[in-house]
Amino acid sequence: MRDLKKSLASVEVLSTAWSEFRAGSRAVCPACTDALALAVDSAGGAYRFVCASCGHASAWFESSQEGVRVRDFAQQIFDAETLADDEDFDDER
Repeated sequence: MRDLKKSLASVEVLSTAWSEFRAGSRAVCPACTDALALAVDSAGGAYRFVCASCGHASAWFESSQEGVRVRDFAQQIFDAETLADDEDFDDER
């Protein structure tokens, strides 16, 4: 079992990585200490870190002045279904 203190599942570690990234520093994977890449879902207004080497990834999260807010799994499923429905609608035009 992976140590959550060294995982992007920890909001504290995720917040630290996000702060480093926003400051222009290299965000480091807590699992292997290599560089993290940032995935962006512009339609959903969310971000996700993924390690370029080991594939360790965070949950999708949002950022505001109050800090990082991790999206819950149910919301991620709902957003995916909503986007899929919208795509089908666009295909019919």
